[in-house]
Amino acid sequence: MISVFRLQKTREQMSEKEVTDFVMNPVPQGQKVLCKIIRSKDGFGKFYPQYELYIEDISENGEETRTFLLAARKRKKSKSSHYIITTDKLDVAVSSKNIVGKVR
Repeated sequence: MISVFRLQKTREQMSEKEVTDFVMNPVPQGQKVLCKIIRSKDGFGKFYPQYELYIEDISENGEETRTFLLAARKRKKSKSSHYIITTDKLDVAVSSKNIVGKVR
């Protein structure tokens, strides 16, 4: 039987290194992570939509919580689909120190 993986700390309690380590390492065998991807494409950003990945968790009282994990945005001035993936939803720049990946 597969169990649902739960974070032991809130995002605010985790250091940037802990977040990066969590993102870069696989989930323990026999467990799964429930996630939700939200796309925001309003205003000027509709040409460069931003995606946010949240871990979903349901507490004992049935309340659903979302914990932010990653953000991605299509690179500007790129004719093809190049995306930058970071651990900071406000700093999705090419020069960010929070970049964990690039998708082409």
